[in-house]
Amino acid sequence: MNNSRKNNRPSHYQKVDENIRQQIIDQACNMGQPLRQIAQNHGIKYSTAKAIVQVYQNEGRIGKKRTRDKRIFQEIETFMIVVHKQSGKIEKLKHKSECSDLKTNFQTAKINLEEAHYSQLAQYFGKYTLYQEDEAQSSQNETLLNIVKTLNEQYQQFQNDPSQ
Repeated sequence: MNNSRKNNRPSHYQKVDENIRQQIIDQACNMGQPLRQIAQNHGIKYSTAKAIVQVYQNEGRIGKKRTRDKRIFQEIETFMIVVHKQSGKIEKLKHKSECSDLKTNFQTAKINLEEAHYSQLAQYFGKYTLYQEDEAQSSQNETLLNIVKTLNEQYQQFQNDPSQ
């Protein structure tokens, strides 16, 4: 009886390296490859690959979720969204930089704000369709510009704060 219980237990979650996660996201979102094929190529379960892509689309993150404790994170990722006016093509550019000194909560808040901004944009781009009627395209572009303006205003508030 004990033996049958062990066989019925769910297996542990697969641990997938961040580089492989990035490859899965690139292949699924940018190259349009089927998730089943991607999962098979990387030797992971389909459900794991699906979860990785869903987390990226919904929250904009690739790695582990950061906790709210007061740990110091030494790496900052900056994301830029470039929209080509004539073609409507959207590119996401990513820049990693190391930060030598993150001592105050204010600086940690800056990082969290950047992550929240990217998450908001990632959620919006999950719904963004480039091939729609001109009126719908114009409405989406206007919404996107409003989001970017709001994010820039919030970021400027942090830049101008005298407590730095």
